[in-house]
Amino acid sequence: VVGFIGGDAGQIEKYCQPEKKFTVSPAVPMPQEVRAYLKEKYRSQIEELAHRYGGYCRRWCEELYEEKGADSKLQVLATVKTH
Repeated sequence: VVGFIGGDAGQIEKYCQPEKKFTVSPAVPMPQEVRAYLKEKYRSQIEELAHRYGGYCRRWCEELYEEKGADSKLQVLATVKTH
């Protein structure tokens, strides 16, 4: 971002701590009822992303729905298609 707006990214640490996390919330397990609801609610969108972009989207879809397509053994490299 700094470089994009014309700043010197090499100087950023003089002014802030870009790697420092602020207001980190504790990990809380998701109730199974909520997980099941969200999986069903967003299934079509997740499947569309997996089909359109492959990569990590496909992996997430397979992990969520335990469905592996014929090309599921493809190595996950990039999320965005390059062609």
